Order: sequence, then C-alpha cells, then structure tokens
Amino acid sequence: MDNTTKPLDSLPVIIKPQLIDEALLHLQDQLERSSLNYIVLGDVAKQLKEQNDALIMTDKVEVAILRRHYTVSGSKMFNQLIMNNDYIDKVEYIDINGKPRRITYMYKGEAPIVIRIIDTNWQFLQNPDKVFYRISEFPIPNPFKKYWEVKALVK
Repeated sequence: MDNTTKPLDSLPVIIKPQLIDEALLHLQDQLERSSLNYIVLGDVAKQLKEQNDALIMTDKVEVAILRRHYTVSGSKMFNQLIMNNDYIDKVEYIDINGKPRRITYMYKGEAPIVIRIIDTNWQFLQNPDKVFYRISEFPIPNPFKKYWEVKALVK
C-alpha cells in the first residue's frame, strides 16, 4: 500500500441508501451461511437502534465478529463465498501478529464493508440486542448507549 492509498474502512463515500440495504442483507447472508456470529456496528447500528424505518444513510457497513466466534471452518466458508461472488471486489485481509483482525471489501464497487475480528471482551458485545429492519433481524450492541460512548475504541 503506498502513502496515497487509504484502507477501505477510512474512505468517506456517499452511498445510495438502497445499496446500503442490499449490502447489509448480503453481508448477513454470507456470515450466516458461514455460521459466523456477528454484531452490526457504527452508524448502521445506530440507525437500526433508532427504529425510524427510514433508509440507512452511511459511508460503510461495519460489523464485529468476536474472536471466539471466528472459527476456522466459518472463516474458510466465508472466504470461499466472498471470493466466488461477482459483486465483491477489493478484498483485503489485515492480520496483526498472525491473527486476522479485519476484512474489508467493496460490494458492487460502491459500498465498503468492514468486518472487525474483536479480541477485547467488551460487555456490550456479549449479549447483543436484536432489532428488526425491513425483512430481517440484526444484532446490535447491548446496551447500545455504552457502545456508542466508546465506539471509536472498538477495533
């Protein structure tokens, strides 16, 4: 990566709300097929929590997978699914000390998706709340207020 290239999770991008909905459902499908438990983070989680039924407005879809849920079989299945998907490009795996920490990719060339593998046992990630949005339920941090206060530290 040269000095002018930024990681996908730091790019401010204006994304069509319909594409965010589609990317969120895509990610849910891929993670559930892989048996990887996840929790929606960031602005998407906040808007899901607010439950105002408006379209989600954000620059990326971001989720967390707790390290203990990031199994070898699940990660292999997920990798196969995203590598064999025509809607996905710019896949990047970030490892620190030999451990996966983050997966980023673009959905349909316009919607950044960030998956964080979390080592810290944040209390608000241990028992996620479920919120209904459009046609499905999504897990979000619980209690959400505590997460929102320290969201910048959840990496």
